[in-house]
Amino acid sequence: HLEHSDPTTSGYFTSRVIPIYEGVLRNIPPLTKLTRTKGLYAFREEDYAMGIGSVYNKALYMTTADELDPDWKERGGSSSGGLLNDALDWDGIQRDWFGEGIETSSRTESTNDGATTTATATTPPSPSIPGVIVIDDLLTPQTLSLLRRLLLRNTHWYQTKTPLEFGKYVGSYIDDGLHD
Repeated sequence: HLEHSDPTTSGYFTSRVIPIYEGVLRNIPPLTKLTRTKGLYAFREEDYAMGIGSVYNKALYMTTADELDPDWKERGGSSSGGLLNDALDWDGIQRDWFGEGIETSSRTESTNDGATTTATATTPPSPSIPGVIVIDDLLTPQTLSLLRRLLLRNTHWYQTKTPLEFGKYVGSYIDDGLHD
């Protein structure tokens, strides 16, 4: 895609960025040899000589939703034209968030010695607790597709997690690249 929409940037990646990363990749020992650092590799002098400092943790390519799909704001993706899924019960989600849907029940029981006890139980109507909520299918399929394309194309993945401790993935945060 980039080779058609932006040949200059594509040429830079092909001639400069990719060869640097391929060279550094050849220097990285197997993960089993990086146990002291929990799987992280510290760049060496020869990596810097290849130019890793000029491309690592840099926003070399950033695009926007408008560039990927100029009509996304008008189209939205839901019947109301919004980015969020119209099929969700928004009132119920709000009640769950504020804990307003919690049901209270009580029951009175007699003990063997003739005394009575009252037990009160509160049961939330959903698996969430006030202030914590999980919403499946929050975004419309069109919105989710656009977001995925945006995340896959931009080079803002700066947080390398220790592979032997957290698995093999990278992350991005609002304060270091995941922003517009």
